[in-house]
This record gives sequence, C-alpha cells and structure tokens, in this order.
Amino acid sequence: MGLDVVKYYRRLFKIPSLTMILIEHAILSLIFSLYMRGLTLESILNGILIFTVIPLLSDLITRLICRSEPLLNFRRLSGLTLFSNVTVVLVSLIFTPLKYLGVPMDRILLMGFPLSVALRFMVFRVLAFKKTSLPLFIIQPLSCVLMLTYVYDLTLYSNILTALLVVLLTTHMYLSLVDREVRPIIGFSGLMLFRAFLANWMENLDGPIENVLEELGVESEHSIDLLIFKTSNRRTAVIVPYIHPGPFKNVGSSLLPWSIQVFTEKEFKCEAVAVPHGISTHIYNLTSKKYISKILDALSSLKLEFNISEASKPIRVYHGDAQAICQSFDRTAFLVLTLAPNPMEDIPPKVKTILKDYGRFLGFESVMVVDAHNSFSWDIHSMSDETLQALIEAGKTALCMASKAEFNRFKIGFSKKHMHGYDVKDGIGPGGIVLHLFMVENSLYAYVTVDGNNMVSGLREKIIQNLKEMGVSEAEVFTTDTHMVNAVVLDRGYHPIGEAIDEKSIIQAVLDAFKEAYSRLEWASAYYGETTVRDLKVLGDGLSKLTKSLEESTKKAKRLAFNIMIPLLIISMLIVIF
Repeated sequence: MGLDVVKYYRRLFKIPSLTMILIEHAILSLIFSLYMRGLTLESILNGILIFTVIPLLSDLITRLICRSEPLLNFRRLSGLTLFSNVTVVLVSLIFTPLKYLGVPMDRILLMGFPLSVALRFMVFRVLAFKKTSLPLFIIQPLSCVLMLTYVYDLTLYSNILTALLVVLLTTHMYLSLVDREVRPIIGFSGLMLFRAFLANWMENLDGPIENVLEELGVESEHSIDLLIFKTSNRRTAVIVPYIHPGPFKNVGSSLLPWSIQVFTEKEFKCEAVAVPHGISTHIYNLTSKKYISKILDALSSLKLEFNISEASKPIRVYHGDAQAICQSFDRTAFLVLTLAPNPMEDIPPKVKTILKDYGRFLGFESVMVVDAHNSFSWDIHSMSDETLQALIEAGKTALCMASKAEFNRFKIGFSKKHMHGYDVKDGIGPGGIVLHLFMVENSLYAYVTVDGNNMVSGLREKIIQNLKEMGVSEAEVFTTDTHMVNAVVLDRGYHPIGEAIDEKSIIQAVLDAFKEAYSRLEWASAYYGETTVRDLKVLGDGLSKLTKSLEESTKKAKRLAFNIMIPLLIISMLIVIF
C-alpha cells in the first residue's frame, strides 16, 4: 500500500450485533444476581433491573438527546454500557475479599464506578462531534448507581464524589496530553483526526476526514494518458491516471479508477474501459473526491481523432528482478513495469519522469507508464534503490527495442467481466476484470486489468500461463490499485486480489473474458490523448505528518497510561473504600 497503516487496522474492532449485546446484558445481570443473593426470582429481577433495564433505558434517553451524533447510535451506546457494567461487576468480584478486612459491601459494590465513568467519558470525548453531547456520558452510570443503592439500600458515601472527580480530571488530562503531542505536527486536534477516521470507518461519512485532509493538502497538477480504440461499431479504452487512487474506502481519489471507467464508458461510448495503476504513490492521493469531477471534465474536453492504425508487437525485457513490456502505437509507447513474481509496491514518480524523458529522446511523442502492481506481500512497504534502478533499466531497454520495432495493422477484441458474489470486502472493486486482446501479424497479445489493490504473488503467473495455453503469445496482468477496497475489513484492512477470492474463479473469469474478446476481434484504429489537470489538492507531505502523528500519539498514550492513567484510576478506586 505504500502507507503502512496495517498495524492500525489491526487495532480496530467491531462490536457485536444489538441482539448479542442484549443477550450479554442479560447474562451479566444473572451473574450479578448470583453474586448478590443467589438465583432467586427476586434476585434475578433485581439484577435485570439494575444491569439491563435501567442501562438500556438510559442509553435510549441518551440517544434521543444526541440523535444528531452519527457515531453514538444505540448499538454502540449499549455496547459501551455493557463494557462499563462488566467493569463494575468484575471489580466487585475481585475485591470481595476486602469484606473480611472490614470494608463494607456498600463500598465494594461501588468501587468499579470510577472506572466505568472514566471509560464512558473517554469514549464520548473521542466520538462526540458536539461539545454539548459530552455531559451525556454520565446518564447511564448515574442511573445505575442510584438504582443499585435504592434496590440494595446501600449508603452513598461522599468520597465516591471525590473519586469521580479525580477520575474525570485524570481522563481529561490524559486525552489532552495525548492530543498536545499531535497538534504541533498536523496543526489541529488529534482527537478530531481520530474522530474523522472513525466516522468514515463506522458510518461511511467522508466529509469529516476529507476536511482534515484538505487542511494538510498541497496544490498540485497531474496528467492523464489515454488510448481509445475503435472497431467497426465498438469502442474500448485504456486510461492511465498519474494520481494515486487512495487513501481508503470512499475518501479522496479512492473512487478514481471506477469513476473514470464509468464516465469514459458513457462519454466516449466505450463498452469496456481499463484504468491500470499509473506510476504514483500515496503522496498523490487527492484530499477530497470533489476533485474527481475536475479530472472527468478534463477528459471530456478531449477531441477524438482515430489517426493511429498500426502497432508493434509487445516486447518483454528482463533486468534482474525487474520486467518491462512495451508496445508502440505509432509514436505512442505503452510501457508496463513489474517485479512479479517478486513482491512490489508503488513505484515512485521519478521512475515515470526518467522513462518518459528517455522515450521522447528515442523519438516517441508520448510514453504511457503503467505500474502493473500485480505481486504482493504484506512484508513489502517500499522498494530499494537497486530495485528502482532495475525497473528503469528494464523500461529503457524495452523502449529502445520498441522504437525500432516493425509496425503493422492490428485487430482488437475486448471484454469486461464481473466477479459475481464478490465485492470490495473480498478485494475486488466494481470495475471487475477488463481484458484487451490484440492481434498483430496473426499473433495474440493480452492485457488483463483487475479492479483491485495489488494481487497475491503467483496469481499473475497462473493467469498468464492459462492465457498462453489458449494461444496467446504474450500477456500481462495489471491491477487498478483502487483503494475502495481498503479500510473495509478488520485485521489488515483489505484483501489483495486472490487472497479472499478463489484463484480458480479469477482465472476462469479471465478465460471467459478472453473467449468473448477473441470472438470480437476486428481491425481497429486508435486515438492517443493526454490531459493535464491543474488546481488539484493532494496529500503531499501531509501523509508523513499523519503517519508521524499516529506514531507519536500512540507512544505518548502508552507512556501516559502506565505513568499517570492507571495509577490515578487505582487511587480513585481506593478513595471509594477508605
């Protein structure tokens, strides 16, 4: 992915369904009933009243008051309340032996409430967008304390108030100190950043996180290359944007490949459009999806002239671990780079600049440079200088050979297939699989573009082998690097192509696409176009700021938790019993 956020995805979690939460509330009530006076009818009813009915009513009232808060829905409030009450009951169980030292049960039963209040205050401070919603954290623990004291005729000692004040001040200080660590790096509240990310993760709200990214972004301009092919009555296209399709989900330019595909199919009457990953990294993520419309407007301004009628055969070159495949369409070079079967990540833009300049030196009017992004490992996050140099040398050699290649008329066939039953959670975007099949001098050449973020190592080789068994002389596989698939599943955040989807299903879809493309082979002509889009806003060094803020705040939070938070929480519990 380029941006190493896998370790942060792994820290995320989803709470159970509301039905399961209600069941667990009831189980906790039974445990408390057994703890207090055994499983008598009266004890069970009291337990359900205190730890199920009253908490859920409190959550319902809280939700009605703060219904404009998108992250504080009833399910999350109920889950928070369950966890809070588990803390209360667990602390009581652990410290029950204190009664043999003369500590009244009244105090033991109330010992867990400072922890419960701390937890709720912290969650509300993080999740609530409005400051007026913050005081609502107290409704549930307060109602629970009052009902507990009423049902069991407990004595409320004044020192519980002192304990709650201590814990509130502690939690407030803890969050403020962690927030202070982030603010100098990104220029605004770290809690706001975290809340914005959670709003997108939990509720698909892109506004808050895009507002944050806009604050960090820098002005930029980027180019887009496209080849549109026309047969007797059909059109298809390959479009290469040099804008990174990230950072995740529905944020920034994550929708870019899909948006370009849909727009171009309608605007230029294309039946299938491939949008392979143009060389770019996460620093070129758009800060907001609003800029996508500017890109589409720029594409619509192009005037199509199908003046390319000849092409060369694709030429593959190896240089160390690097491979390049290059095909010329008149004076336009279509160049693809890969490290497969070795794992690869985003190729930095300097490689594109070098190869485009070299191509022009050789006489090409334009060079389209594709990062195949087709061999993945969770252990690879960047490429060494030696690897980058190998890619450059492979690309240069391929360009040089392509500049001297023989040109002939060509036929093209194409097909677009969808992986039915699979979606972004499985790693494949709505763009599906697009296959372009070229025939030059009776030889077949195929390009396969899969709408996903990279591909498990080895799958690309299997696809190519199956295509060669069908009579294809040369083939290459690309992914779009769409980040629509990112931040939609837990643990690692997304699945590369072939990790969650059965490889045989992918290969079969490619073969079905090949058969359809073959049946459509016709003489073709092509149009090459390039457009530059100005006044875009990309992450730039804001990416490193975000990464640094995450690292620093995590370190600070751990350090303060052990040095301040935990000791003061223990003190607050001790205040209750002394």
